[in-house]
Amino acid sequence: MLNKEIVHQICCGLRLGIPHKIIARRIGCSIMAVRRRSQIRPVRILLWGDAHCGSNVGLTPPAYQTKFTPNPQTEEHRTLNKWAKLQKEGWDWYVTKVNMLKPFDKLFYLGDGIDGTAHRCGGTDLIHVDRKVQVQMAIEAIEVAEAKDMVMVYGTPYHT
Repeated sequence: MLNKEIVHQICCGLRLGIPHKIIARRIGCSIMAVRRRSQIRPVRILLWGDAHCGSNVGLTPPAYQTKFTPNPQTEEHRTLNKWAKLQKEGWDWYVTKVNMLKPFDKLFYLGDGIDGTAHRCGGTDLIHVDRKVQVQMAIEAIEVAEAKDMVMVYGTPYHT
């Protein structure tokens, strides 16, 4: 078993691109120890949560996004256009960042994937009041990560 300092020195040498033989000679360990350490790859983890799918301002997959109204005539249409723009920008940003950071070995989802019933505001800030639809939205958002393994945590009771 190698001590922490030797492992640290091996890893530093590997990151610098120093040949295995030279690392082993400098540190005073076997070349096999260096080779074994070089084959260990880091575990890639994605930590995220609070997507609040179903809310006007939550993470919204394209199929569920508010439709943009060209040349809005009413204040309601102008407000809906703001939501539509925000939802598209948010989704595009999310997909771009996740694709940039892939692959993930493990995803830890830290709760509040859906917005729930939003009973405090009478559901007025929801795109979809049906929690089953909200769950489908959250599943679609989580699947973008294509993680090999997943751990999910319950969110706050208000959002379930």
